[in-house]
Amino acid sequence: MDDAFKKLGVRVTDEDGYLKSTSDILRDVLNAIELQGDEQTPLLQIELKDEKSIPKVFYKGEEITGKAQINFDWITRGSRNLGGMKFNIEHADEKGIVHVKGRKVGDLR
Repeated sequence: MDDAFKKLGVRVTDEDGYLKSTSDILRDVLNAIELQGDEQTPLLQIELKDEKSIPKVFYKGEEITGKAQINFDWITRGSRNLGGMKFNIEHADEKGIVHVKGRKVGDLR
């Protein structure tokens, strides 16, 4: 079990070597997990230098080449409610086979 805490960078003892309380350990573990989540590769990145340039698209950290069409929609339903999001990326591989990557979450009405 100590190895799991070490991998997260969480110490179960305080500076004096005494075991921390369960709530303190839990707080430290949750903070460590949250920080790891911030370091994850973004799901989708679209870079556009100007309105005449070809966008660079990265899906799960990998650049998509052979792009044919890129669609991205996002809408909110107020300050606290994400309405929805969807994207579709059509691209061809080296053999000319068209592939589609996409996702839809929520309500885009």
